[in-house]
Amino acid sequence: MAQREVEPIGARVRYWRQRRMLSRPQLASLVDRSVSWLEKVEAGERPLHNLEVIERLATALSVETALLVDGGATRAAQVRVDAAEITGIRDALAWYPVTDPDHGRSLDEVVPVLDRLGAAWLESEFVTVGRYLPGLLVAVQQLHADGADSVVVARVQVKAFRLACSMLLKYRHHELAWLAADRAMAVGDRSGDDMALARATRSVARALSHNGQSLRSIRTAVAMADRLVPLTSVEEEALPLRGMLLLAAQITAANLGDADTARELHLAAAALARGVSETRRHETQFGPTNVAFHRVAALVRLREPADALAVGRTVSPQAVTTMPAERRATYFLDLAEALLAIGRPSAALGRLLDADASAPQEVRGRPQSADLVRRLLSTRECGRDERLRNLADEAGIAA
Repeated sequence: MAQREVEPIGARVRYWRQRRMLSRPQLASLVDRSVSWLEKVEAGERPLHNLEVIERLATALSVETALLVDGGATRAAQVRVDAAEITGIRDALAWYPVTDPDHGRSLDEVVPVLDRLGAAWLESEFVTVGRYLPGLLVAVQQLHADGADSVVVARVQVKAFRLACSMLLKYRHHELAWLAADRAMAVGDRSGDDMALARATRSVARALSHNGQSLRSIRTAVAMADRLVPLTSVEEEALPLRGMLLLAAQITAANLGDADTARELHLAAAALARGVSETRRHETQFGPTNVAFHRVAALVRLREPADALAVGRTVSPQAVTTMPAERRATYFLDLAEALLAIGRPSAALGRLLDADASAPQEVRGRPQSADLVRRLLSTRECGRDERLRNLADEAGIAA
């Protein structure tokens, strides 16, 4: 394997300082050093060999010492949401208005940040989301929820809590995800706005399914989808929301091994998708392509890999490219699982590499993807493949 250039320790200190959103004066103060000292360290002008000082920097930056002394470890960490960021989300969920009752935020402050993080999520820039989401969660709770903008505020708050729930589920913090989803439901229920409530219900249904409440998850999602029926003629997003609720229920049914219910929910969603144009992408990403993606995912979970691949063959490459990176990568990973299940590890590696090209953080930073990489490494066909070993090395996965 080719040797990589070793990154100076000062550059790693700068990277983690910026990722933790600390100024130089703040970090310098935390380690009892001057700002000019830190500037020289970050610029590589002052060597940093004292282990005690390095450990103090690591503590101040909430990282393992190895992440400052090992460039390879930092490269792997750059594509992974870490424990400090999950803690930040947890702490933000523990914030309540009574803590700072006089500090109000405006929609003009909050909405642009929420939109940027929503776009980052769709592009699988999860580290960016993890970095800024805690501050956003506190800010949305500081919005004034009464007055003419009350419904808008509720929808903004629900979207932020949903983003937190999705992040936490992706990194297997299921109970904390349930808290974020429940917070969204409380907002949606208080608002009296069925659209806000439906968006929150999507998160609650997913959180329930990951916390041992699968049957309740399905019932909740389907009931909310039915409740939206009268709104489909007056709210543009009502039909796509109905569809996404049914797709969430389909995946839960598949995880339970209930093929009949999963198929019934798929057919209902597919019927709705026929009325959705793929040329105008909805906020939910609902449409025929996403319905097919979810069907592949369901069939993989039902241990019907051949059928999953057959559905995949009906999706045109052009349709795949129109989907956001997060959706594309997840789809490729499902295809990789199906191919590995039928004994085609080399083809599975191809789909894994497609996923990595679409969204490196989806492949290199998530526990579920790491499991797939390890299983491919254990196969005779792929275990010595340089592409796979390089990917594993960059992701910090033992080859």
